[in-house]
Amino acid sequence: MDRKKLRERVARFTPYLLALLTAVLLRIFVDNFNDTGRRFDIPLTVRNLKPGCVVAAGLPSTVSVKLVGYKNALEDPGIENKLSAWVDLGRAEAGTNALTVKVGNANLPFNVNLGSVAPIRIKVLIECPTNGPGRP
Repeated sequence: MDRKKLRERVARFTPYLLALLTAVLLRIFVDNFNDTGRRFDIPLTVRNLKPGCVVAAGLPSTVSVKLVGYKNALEDPGIENKLSAWVDLGRAEAGTNALTVKVGNANLPFNVNLGSVAPIRIKVLIECPTNGPGRP
């Protein structure tokens, strides 16, 4: 085969090869680097509860946390262990209190962000014993 015919064949098939290569690369990108979301149920804990006080009602056992990021990063098997959720009762008084749920996301991959938390606000009933007349 002479050089001229070889050049013609290469020139004829080059657009097809480039289209195929572009399609393969696009498929890899969509499968691995597309922003997606994933929900996790994280245990809710209490911080700074005054001594002797108890949470009588309104505290859910878990909150739903949505993480947003690349699909391959969200499929990390231990990613939910890097999340923590809590309510701070340091300023709460006896009675019903509206509190904001806080979420810590230490050591999450750089391409994963906190999307949403549900519920973000909760109402809890706190009971504290009082030392009034006739009470110990």
